[in-house]
Amino acid sequence: MLKKERIKNRKGRGFCPGSDFQHWNAVLASKYPEILLRNKNDRIAFPKPQAFAVLRVCTGFNRMTDLTNILLLDAGNTSVKWKLGSAGELHRCEAINIADLELWMREHISEIKSLALSSVQGKEWNATLQSICSELGMPLWVAQSELENSGLTCGYHEPVNLGVDRWLAMLALWQRQKSGFLLVDMGSAITLDAVDDKGRHLGGYILPGLEMQRRALMATSESIGILLAGEADFRFGLGLDTSEAIDRGIFISVEAMVEKVLNNTGLSQDQLVIIGGDARWFIENTEINNQNIDLVIQGLAICYSQKLEAGELT
Repeated sequence: MLKKERIKNRKGRGFCPGSDFQHWNAVLASKYPEILLRNKNDRIAFPKPQAFAVLRVCTGFNRMTDLTNILLLDAGNTSVKWKLGSAGELHRCEAINIADLELWMREHISEIKSLALSSVQGKEWNATLQSICSELGMPLWVAQSELENSGLTCGYHEPVNLGVDRWLAMLALWQRQKSGFLLVDMGSAITLDAVDDKGRHLGGYILPGLEMQRRALMATSESIGILLAGEADFRFGLGLDTSEAIDRGIFISVEAMVEKVLNNTGLSQDQLVIIGGDARWFIENTEINNQNIDLVIQGLAICYSQKLEAGELT
């Protein structure tokens, strides 16, 4: 149980990462109701050091690190998301429209000190971003998957081969709850990663995303393509026409796989976390409501903070 103890930084003064006092107080209070931060002359007295772990989980900050001017960028297979600082506004664009990202960077160049990148894009896209950063005089740090971090252990034989977005999302979730989970990312591809209560990554699955499966069926014949020309409607229930039967068949096959993995790993539905653009279909059709859309960026902030603390970045 955390106690209300004042701790001090190296200069003997209370310290809080970030400036939104009420926000951080609410974050800690929701995790540990017995914690209360006290604001005095813009300095904040914290309880004992464990409280910083909560802040690090939720924000990527810690008591010696301020990421306000760090551009945190998650380059996925089809879209790019970014924040200026852990508590910044979330922006996004299509990966093919890197010019939109470049324009935003140029408009905010005075606010950006350096860029931290999580990318599953190819060499050409990454090289283009590197060129933009070089032109703007902006240092670029690229995250990689690791064997271990903060008690989370990668299950891959070669950790570097694990998609860095999967690793960072797992790290953020592990730092947040320090207990087992099944993380499902429903993007253009669907990934499932299981972690036990000891922080061991048990492995995962990768399969085509909902829309990718739908397009694959559309390509099989002209008649099916015509039937699926409208908007998708993924949900439970037997389909009453061919279009519904396809959409609902795709949806229930993914739902059944998630349930199977939960059973096989001994995890419960309470330990299921779903993220990604298509997570909304599960949120709308099930009782699951734990969608954490920026876990990758949260994990990226954690890793970047660790590098700063270790003196590996400036």
